[in-house]
Amino acid sequence: MSATAFAGEVQQSSCSNCWDGWFAGATFGQFANTDGRVQGDSGEGDLNLYALSVGRNLDKQLLGCDLAAYVEAGLLETNYGPIDIDVIPFTFNLKAERELFAGINGYVSAGAGYAFSRVSMGSMSYGDGGIYGQGSIGLSYDINENVEIFGGARYIVLDEVDFGIPSADADNNVGYEVGLRYNF
Repeated sequence: MSATAFAGEVQQSSCSNCWDGWFAGATFGQFANTDGRVQGDSGEGDLNLYALSVGRNLDKQLLGCDLAAYVEAGLLETNYGPIDIDVIPFTFNLKAERELFAGINGYVSAGAGYAFSRVSMGSMSYGDGGIYGQGSIGLSYDINENVEIFGGARYIVLDEVDFGIPSADADNNVGYEVGLRYNF
């Protein structure tokens, strides 16, 4: 990329450090149906999470923890017998992470945003949305300077998300998460 600074002079812009501090990740999680509703041996009613995130280290610390901010887009899906539920949350999150020992870090994060929901049963479908929140705590391992894997527990708040069918309410759930993050 080049730009003209003064008549006849060409300036080269260097962007070798443009991505320093940025990261991208992918997460899978599962939240078990613990409310006793329709659940068979197949895990029916379990809520699966698939999410992608992008964020930036803030170059700030709080109580010895490195701080980062990231946005996450996800898909939560489940079924209760003939009822299919999809929730698409978009959240803004803050993460605090601290090295515990060589390459292993502890993290805690929290986020809030909005979730769109869709409930389908046969040919009937209902869509709505509401406030969505989440929090997680866990460990990450630095495979190398750029790649890390992580795993932990995640709590999701779905109270404000309207599913339109009382028997299809997914409520709040605690589950596990595993993922991969790439640091640019």
